[in-house]
Amino acid sequence: MDDAGEAGGPFAGQMALNGGNGSIGNGQCVVTGVGSAVSTAPSTLTLTLNIAFTAAFTGNRVVYVAGRDRAEGNNTDWQAVATWTVQ
Repeated sequence: MDDAGEAGGPFAGQMALNGGNGSIGNGQCVVTGVGSAVSTAPSTLTLTLNIAFTAAFTGNRVVYVAGRDRAEGNNTDWQAVATWTVQ
C-alpha cells in the first residue's frame, strides 16, 4: 500500500519474489524481493516477506492482508492476520 492508500496502482507488477531483485515501499516499510518468497499448494498460498520498517513506525502493529485476482473480480477485503512489535 502506498502512502496515499492505493494498493495496486503504483506497485502493480513491480516486484518479483523468490529471489527477484527490486523493492517496494512507503513511509512505514520497504519490502525487498531478495529474501522474500511465495509458494503454492492446493488451497494454500504461503508468502514470506523481507520487510524493513522505518524508525518512525516503532511500536505494536497489526498486519493486514488482502487477496485479489488480476482482474480484481474476486477480493477477500482486508483481514487482520498477525500482530508485530517493531523495535
